[in-house]
Amino acid sequence: MQGIRPIVTIGAVYALTLTALSVPSGMAQEADVFAHSGEIDSVTVYRGQALITRRITLPDRVGVQELLITDLPRRVVAGSLHAEGAPGVTVRSVRYRERPVKQDVSEEMEQLQQQLDAQRDQLTRIEREMELIEEHRAYLQQLENFTAGTARSDLKHGVLNAKTLRELSEYITAERKSLSQNSLALHFEQRDVKKEIEHTTREMNALGTGATHTAREAILIVDRAEGADGELQLHYLVSHASWEPSYTVRSQIDSAELDLEYFASIRQTSGEDWGDVHMTLSTATPSLVSRAPSLTALPVSLRPGAPSGIPGGHAGLPALRMQQLATDRARNVAAPTTPGQFNQEVAKFDSQLNSLADQLQLVELTSDAARQNDATSPNNEGHSVTYRIAGTTTLPSRPAQQLIRIAQVPMAGDFYQIAIPVLTSYVYEEAHVTNTSDLVLLGGPVSTYVRGEFVGQSEFDDIAIGEAVTVGLGINSNLRSERELINREERVQGGNRVVELTYRLSIQNFSENATIVRVLDRLPKVDPKEIQLTVVDDGVKSDAGIVNHERRDAEGILRWDLEVPGRAIAKDAAVIEYTIRIEHDRQMTLSSSQS
Repeated sequence: MQGIRPIVTIGAVYALTLTALSVPSGMAQEADVFAHSGEIDSVTVYRGQALITRRITLPDRVGVQELLITDLPRRVVAGSLHAEGAPGVTVRSVRYRERPVKQDVSEEMEQLQQQLDAQRDQLTRIEREMELIEEHRAYLQQLENFTAGTARSDLKHGVLNAKTLRELSEYITAERKSLSQNSLALHFEQRDVKKEIEHTTREMNALGTGATHTAREAILIVDRAEGADGELQLHYLVSHASWEPSYTVRSQIDSAELDLEYFASIRQTSGEDWGDVHMTLSTATPSLVSRAPSLTALPVSLRPGAPSGIPGGHAGLPALRMQQLATDRARNVAAPTTPGQFNQEVAKFDSQLNSLADQLQLVELTSDAARQNDATSPNNEGHSVTYRIAGTTTLPSRPAQQLIRIAQVPMAGDFYQIAIPVLTSYVYEEAHVTNTSDLVLLGGPVSTYVRGEFVGQSEFDDIAIGEAVTVGLGINSNLRSERELINREERVQGGNRVVELTYRLSIQNFSENATIVRVLDRLPKVDPKEIQLTVVDDGVKSDAGIVNHERRDAEGILRWDLEVPGRAIAKDAAVIEYTIRIEHDRQMTLSSSQS
């Protein structure tokens, strides 16, 4: 909206009262309070927070009026509220409040109570049936004892009725089996009913707790002039909102460029849904403090002994710098909600920043370790960028990550196959492309698709505008590489040991189409004062298919661009053979100098 100007922030709210408005006290009381939630117009998502802008349409009346902005989210940062009005609309004050609100849940509670009563009645029935089973078991035990005693007496007197005894025994056994089955079924039923009772009780407790919820609101006092546009904007920060970059790369290989889709993976649980909003993504840090920290003096004196240093010694320097960075960030979002405490809160952070700087400067004065650690200082926060998403976006409040496309960037470059047989037999497809867009591409995960098929994942570092980057396009299953030592000769020449080694690098092509493969191998990286390394034969003459050859002595890397014909398999594979010679003191042996 053109012409909108900032009027007041939350820090000014507590310095203003209705009696200081230079308006008769009865005027605000006579005016009706206008309650409105407004509409979320735009959202700027930072790393950890989001700045929300609501558009409020004023009632059709002039003069001083009180507005009640309702339905603020539960993650609102109370000290961040500020408002701005159109020309002719003066915002006198902004105040945030929380108040309990009761809900009518009598109908739901009554239904749950009826459900709970029925479940308890069912549990009582089960328990009574289980008691009857126990009584029946006791009766069977008494019957068994009576039968056994009677049988012994009849047997003693010679009048035992075997048939009757057998029938009684079978009856007792059958009854016990039936009681056991019924008891087990009742036990399972009792367990299920108890779970249902527990679940219903939890629902009632939750409903009872939710019967009173917290309403979060903003109270604005505004003065609208005659003929002024009746709109204003309310801005506030919310927590529990963040985003991370991610990418999808799509390539057809036969094309001279690839398509890069740039996404933002957003997670927001602020408590309010963002529907049809203008969205901006930023890596900046929202700041509620407008002035720089206060720099205090650093008193230094002499004392005997070695420097005391910092906790953890020189290794503690990165942690100390990280603590300084965290304190600086915390200062930027300091937002006390109690009147008159803003300066005290900021002064406390300023004191902490000066204390941390004291420790770092003392290390600079007493040790060279600070200079050595500057290169790895964690104060480097990378690029600070802002992306405005075209059109409008809808993003509900929920824990799941949600993808929003930032841009689609076509990237032209050099596509090639690369083989490094000293490391792997696989041959990979890569593209060396340049970021020709007007966007800085932040570091993030990359999912790659070639010819519509997923081939793997990788990760980008930050890519500046105009910067080149290598994109992996997966394994080419039609190509295989191999490296073998085909000859080794060793001899002693004077005081030196001379070793000549011949390697064969071969590329097989299982497809019908010829292709060019970039083949890399490496030479030992040596100290020429101790070891003499000579490339006797660079392999260029060994195969007419070599179209290019490079040697990067600083890295010890050899590169050949080798043309591989179609169906070059086994003995027909394209081959590079090269020979190197190493000379060194014969009393010494070669070893790796890797730490």
